[in-house]
Amino acid sequence: MVRNGIMAILVICCAAFFTGCAATLNVTRFDAIERDPTKGAIEVFSNPQNIKRPYKEIALITAEEGWDNSEADLTQRMMARAREIGADAIILLGAAQRTSGGAFVGGVYAAVQFNFTRCTAIVYTD
Repeated sequence: MVRNGIMAILVICCAAFFTGCAATLNVTRFDAIERDPTKGAIEVFSNPQNIKRPYKEIALITAEEGWDNSEADLTQRMMARAREIGADAIILLGAAQRTSGGAFVGGVYAAVQFNFTRCTAIVYTD
């Protein structure tokens, strides 16, 4: 009976731990304009000086994912979200890994690493 209780607690802890590692995508809008979703490709810029057209920033999008999702995976998610809010392009603002808590595994503390990246969604104004 004690063993079943320990197993149940272990299963619940594992489920909570892995659920906490699900993708997080946040959008902070800079205006209240509702735009139709963008059809076609979203342009991606790593430097705002490379944008040759006038534009307006409409949102900050942040993406965070644990485990093995790469910066490319997160960028694809941000592009999809930018398309949904009617953006023409995104400007990448940087990516990093950060530690967010951890757990004792076999008596050893294991930190949880998350990939984190941000971009600005823009619309062309010309």
